[in-house]
Amino acid sequence: MNAPVQRSADGRLLPGNTVGIAGARPRNIVTELKIRYENRIPELLENLFVLAEPDKPYMVQIAATKEILDRLIGKPQVTIESTSTRVDIASMYLAALKRANAEIQPANSHIIPSADVVEEKANEIKID
Repeated sequence: MNAPVQRSADGRLLPGNTVGIAGARPRNIVTELKIRYENRIPELLENLFVLAEPDKPYMVQIAATKEILDRLIGKPQVTIESTSTRVDIASMYLAALKRANAEIQPANSHIIPSADVVEEKANEIKID
């Protein structure tokens, strides 16, 4: 079982304590590998050159040549074409609200009828 993680009073990790996925590699593993094998880089590159020789299977030659070129001149840049469109969500929302409001209320609903009109309409209604 893992030891409990030590935290300060405000909940922050104390120095030397980490929280991560159990069994995951430490973040600095690449740095450690570079330091460990830095002195072997010429030997490793030479092995790639051996694999790129004409007497090797062509798939091995292609893979080795690709690795050599990637390390000597760098990987090619990847270009991405994209189209961006500006959308004004606020104006779209306002237009949708206006349309919804127009469907609920008639266009002349803001007009308040006069007392005469109300009286006339009331007289038209027959009560049985």
